[in-house]
Amino acid sequence: MAPNPRRAFRNDQIKSELSQDPFIKPKSMILSKDLDTQRKEKLKRWITFFRRNPHRFITEYFGIKLYPFQILMIWILQRSELAYIVASRASSKTWLIAVWVLTMAVLYPGIKIKICSKTLKQGGLILSEKMSGLISNHPNVAREIRSITSNANTYEAIFQCGSTIVVVPSSDSARGGRASYICVEESRIVSQEILEQVIIPMAEVRTPPFRLNPKYSGKEYLEEARISYITSAGFKSEAWFKKVKSCIKRMVDGDETANFMALDYLITVYHNIKTMSMIKNETQDMDAVTIQMEYLNIPAGSSGKAYFKPSLFDRKLKNAFYPQRDETYNPKKNPHEMKKVDGEIRMVSVDIATRANKVNDNSIIACLRLIPLMGKGYERHLVYMESHKGQHVGVQAQRIKEIFYDFEADYICLDVQNAGIKFCPPIK
Repeated sequence: MAPNPRRAFRNDQIKSELSQDPFIKPKSMILSKDLDTQRKEKLKRWITFFRRNPHRFITEYFGIKLYPFQILMIWILQRSELAYIVASRASSKTWLIAVWVLTMAVLYPGIKIKICSKTLKQGGLILSEKMSGLISNHPNVAREIRSITSNANTYEAIFQCGSTIVVVPSSDSARGGRASYICVEESRIVSQEILEQVIIPMAEVRTPPFRLNPKYSGKEYLEEARISYITSAGFKSEAWFKKVKSCIKRMVDGDETANFMALDYLITVYHNIKTMSMIKNETQDMDAVTIQMEYLNIPAGSSGKAYFKPSLFDRKLKNAFYPQRDETYNPKKNPHEMKKVDGEIRMVSVDIATRANKVNDNSIIACLRLIPLMGKGYERHLVYMESHKGQHVGVQAQRIKEIFYDFEADYICLDVQNAGIKFCPPIK
């Protein structure tokens, strides 16, 4: 009897499978429940691999090409509970954030992601422009996203796996939200007060369904909340620079959960994002400090045209002086007075303008408190400023006198050059 060629082929196939690994059953001997178990194990291995190597997921699954510096940035974002990235103009930081939050949303089903920015529209560019471009050019990105909402009031992306990306403005209206990953876009212009009181407290631990099983309730299965700050360089006196220094200190001290990265304009030239000719044209009429911050990515101590250093000013005052108005003026008592402290000196400073015209200077009246420090001079508090488009010197003199007595000032300093003789007699 002639041998059956199909059976012979199948026998050879089984022998080949057994010879490769004697511990793996040939598919013809595997039950359906075993197939489900094997599939789950393979899924766990792939998910673990991609979570540890998200740049592979981006390039292999989404089909998005990454430059080496972008792979490094992704690596920093992946391993950090706190990441601070300071990058120059055109270094693709906003586009890369769109890619990163997309990756997080797919690899961590059900995760809540919040993007915070100075204004809703600014942060909304990540979804309305960058994310939409990724959907158009990469089919696997499109298949993961259920819907994107982009309008004046809402910027939100909902994924097939239950993850969400929501853009929130840096204001009190963002209160009440929760997120396992927070990204602060252009963090140097986001209010520090809102950041600390509203945005950072949003953070919460992601709780996937498997953690409801008592077997996985231990601390080793917790997923810490993450926050990333993305910005361009600014002045050293601003709050963002303190956070940068804090992040770098943690990194230097060996804290692997905090990481910092900086990029200047040369990275954009190297990868042909911009050319040197474009850089020269853009910086032709810029002052040195602007170029230093926007292109060289170096924080500045002060503007090249500044007379005072920004470090001399600190916006920490909680109370302001409110002078009386004409309709409620009481020469004896101001209901909103500020009580003097022992040794305090008060001064009214006035810069006079006499012509009422938009192109001319305004008259500026300023009230300053000099609070004595223990053997260290005075702390200066600018508690009120008032401006007037140049008016008649008699009208201005009356208002200055009202503020002088209302503020209980000790001295007055007048800049009356070319303003006439009406300001010359001293106030008695």
